Amino acid sequence: MIESTTYTKATLLRLCDDIDVNQFKITAVEDDFDQRSRINFYNEEVGKKFNLKKAELETLKASNKNSEFSQKFQTSWASVKNEAHQNLMHTPFFQNLNVNVVKAALQAWSNEEVFQFVRFINERYRFSNIDDFFKPELEALKTISSMVGSLLKEIGFGLKVASLSDLHESLLEAHSKMELNISKKEQIAEQ
Repeated sequence: MIESTTYTKATLLRLCDDIDVNQFKITAVEDDFDQRSRINFYNEEVGKKFNLKKAELETLKASNKNSEFSQKFQTSWASVKNEAHQNLMHTPFFQNLNVNVVKAALQAWSNEEVFQFVRFINERYRFSNIDDFFKPELEALKTISSMVGSLLKEIGFGLKVASLSDLHESLLEAHSKMELNISKKEQIAEQ
């Protein structure tokens, strides 16, 4: 607890205003519940300021995580494979990846890496209620699927073409299944 003789409310608020959240390095894993359950402020204004800064940090954390993941994703599937299987199997993330990053990755990866990525995609979207989990990435899947179709035409032939063709089919199937499920739910809701 900060002694009130050291900092006044005005000093504390000025200190909060002067903090630039971009100076912090945010860790990817944290125990949010433990942190928030112990935070109490005697002054409502200070509490509001804290919550604003905390929201800025959360935004920065998400941005940094997406940026770091994108860089590793572009480098190799092997560098993100474990994270994808452990943390992203039922979490939408394609909407956070730029289609150009995915294209550059697919061009740089070996045929084996593309094959392993296709296996991940097939496993990820194999269950029936995928729209409950992955609806936020529907548009991104369509865009990526279209890009993979164009990439197939660019490359033309070779070992990687077979894996890219499988990827294209898997992505088409995933977003088609998702759109069908969403359409069925909308029809049921209208009745």
